[in-house]
Amino acid sequence: FLLEGIPMALTMNEESKNLELKKLLSEHEEYEGTTWGTIVFCTPKLLSYALDTEKRPKIGSSSIYCYIGLTQVNLNIVTLHSLDVTRVTGTFRIPLKDIQQVSVKKGVLKSSITINFGNEKCKFLWFNEATGTDMRNQRLSVRRICEYFTKCFDS
Repeated sequence: FLLEGIPMALTMNEESKNLELKKLLSEHEEYEGTTWGTIVFCTPKLLSYALDTEKRPKIGSSSIYCYIGLTQVNLNIVTLHSLDVTRVTGTFRIPLKDIQQVSVKKGVLKSSITINFGNEKCKFLWFNEATGTDMRNQRLSVRRICEYFTKCFDS
């Protein structure tokens, strides 16, 4: 698959993850961890954090592939098309200060967090290993994100 003469992988990959998440960083901001995962279910509240206000993201409501990056002030999310993960369907920046409560579940094979915005929730699921991809540091980044939310919110 070629895009303007540049070969592009048809699966989620480290290069695409870093490229897409880097676009969401504010000045002087760095990632504590970046991962690929799935939005198990989302709420209309997530759409209020969309960065492209010109067009409403078409992301569906469940089992949405995504890249997730945690900074010291934001949870950045890039959603991907379910049949073509090289296509971005939405970009979101959730200020951590807007999150009221988080439930964290850490397992051997997968981990998840459920973010509560008060009256609406959004759940993210990660496989701790990125088998079949060139993703690096998936386990470490998932652990960092889970530990951050465990430390900052009563889980």
